[in-house]
Amino acid sequence: MKFTWSWLKDFIIPKGSPEDLACRLTESGTETKVSDLYSELKGLQIVQIQKIEAHPNAHSLNLCTVSTGKDSITVVCGASNVRLGMQVILIRPGQRLPGDPHPLTLTTIRGIQSPGMLCSAKELNLEGIFSEHAKEGILEIAHPDALGRELYSILPKDWFFDCEVTTNRADLMSIFGIARELVALQAAQWKDSIWPGTLSESFTLTELPIPEIRIETELCCQFHMARVQQDPENLYQAPVWVKRRLRDVQKSLCQDVVDALSYYTHTFGTPFHVFDGQALTPP
Repeated sequence: MKFTWSWLKDFIIPKGSPEDLACRLTESGTETKVSDLYSELKGLQIVQIQKIEAHPNAHSLNLCTVSTGKDSITVVCGASNVRLGMQVILIRPGQRLPGDPHPLTLTTIRGIQSPGMLCSAKELNLEGIFSEHAKEGILEIAHPDALGRELYSILPKDWFFDCEVTTNRADLMSIFGIARELVALQAAQWKDSIWPGTLSESFTLTELPIPEIRIETELCCQFHMARVQQDPENLYQAPVWVKRRLRDVQKSLCQDVVDALSYYTHTFGTPFHVFDGQALTPP
């Protein structure tokens, strides 16, 4: 079971540090490891674009000269949103992007050597951190006095937990279940309001009549609930922060409706499934 400190705090007020809570869970029989969520981004530097020239051998590429405040380098960039004065993130040879075991190497692109790369929010797994909306292209850092600083220094502090949940503790396979366990261990207390309504407020689907559903087995819970979305011109879009949280706990992303239900499942432990109505044949 994987979760983050910020997600857990939707429900509880911890009585200790992330390390303290991990220790309490381990002592209670659920081995838990905790690490800095953004540790892989240490060393990446915020730079400013000072010069943009067209690549002599490729019309879709630019040569961007960036300054760290102390020195400057020129890198090849294919993003269309670069502009003069823009503050961006530079990764240099030898450094790694999150989740990539291979370090960046010095490369030559269309005859021009590029001693680094300017990064997008997706490459850094930072979608939803600096903007509530998904944006294509290079990530812009609008933080004041950021030039020359490490990206890590301006990120929110968060931690990643990895619990080895035993088969007899299925109640811990959700954020809410972990929160309940920590309250029972007196390592946290409930918030006054433990229902995070942001997602439910943004999750609006068109309700349409559906055929009667009969459950003809005694091997499962005798309950089924469904909602139908049919308007192809008004498809549901999961908020960027939902996708970011799923990425933070190493969940694979799919279609937006599936992602939203995966978020609910990981939060509360209630399983959901999305069906393609065109592929279903009513009895």
